[in-house]
Amino acid sequence: MSTTGPTSDGDPWGGNPPPLSLKNFAVLAAMFVAVMGILAVVVHPWAVAVDQEMRRERDGRAQEVARRIATPGSEPVWARAVVLSGVSGGELVSLRNPADQAPLMRPGPCVFRMGRDDGPVLERPEHEVELDGYVIYAELVNVDRYAQFLAASASIAEGTHRHPDEPPGKSRVPDGWDAQVAGPRAEAVTGVDWFDAYAYASWAGLRLPTEAEWERARTTIVGFAPVDTWEWCYDGFDPGYYGRSERRNPRGPSVAYDRVVRRCAGTATVSEPSRHKRSPSSRARDLGFRCAGTYAE
Repeated sequence: MSTTGPTSDGDPWGGNPPPLSLKNFAVLAAMFVAVMGILAVVVHPWAVAVDQEMRRERDGRAQEVARRIATPGSEPVWARAVVLSGVSGGELVSLRNPADQAPLMRPGPCVFRMGRDDGPVLERPEHEVELDGYVIYAELVNVDRYAQFLAASASIAEGTHRHPDEPPGKSRVPDGWDAQVAGPRAEAVTGVDWFDAYAYASWAGLRLPTEAEWERARTTIVGFAPVDTWEWCYDGFDPGYYGRSERRNPRGPSVAYDRVVRRCAGTATVSEPSRHKRSPSSRARDLGFRCAGTYAE
């Protein structure tokens, strides 16, 4: 039974809360508005200051990225270009990289079909890709050019052309180097890991090709020499990346440890895989690389 009268302690409401009248409601509403007004005066400037600080930090990061793009040997390197004067436009132009005299091809901008629906699972699905114009080596980096790179590296400051994830103090000498130097120096250098290939490309003023750039050159360009050697690409490896790849200038997943390797064997069939993965520190005698870069008129 509820108490409806005054209690023994003198509570006029008998322990029950007083009814909320319109007057009381108006008072509470006015208090709420006053509190919100105070908060607006006190908190709003603080929130604005925090927002401005976050914007400055974000802009600072953007400027740092822009600075790193413009700095040779830094990461990322997508703005790095080969400036080749006096060259007319066209689908394919034969050139040489001034840094190492390697033969270059210049594919024009294009849209092409990448992947194979009837191929191995790692090469599915077939999808459309749009690429800007770029340059790519017509052949793999050979032993002689890599020897020049090693000789030049001896007089370059420690850390130059080094990828940020490269283990410190790592040697750039390929696996089986003595035998390679003693053999035909025009043959492709092998036994290089991804960090070695990255450093060479940076030294040559370029970068490693994206997987899309590599495949476009392999499938559509006359003069792209087929070899039964796996080649390093810039992209990190994701087995399902083809299903969610960006359409324009894809560069691989944003986070990945293993790197894409591709192969352009002259005897390749539809059933043979030409896309796989390797650890970036893997050095094998069937691993080589070529360089690529953005083209600038």
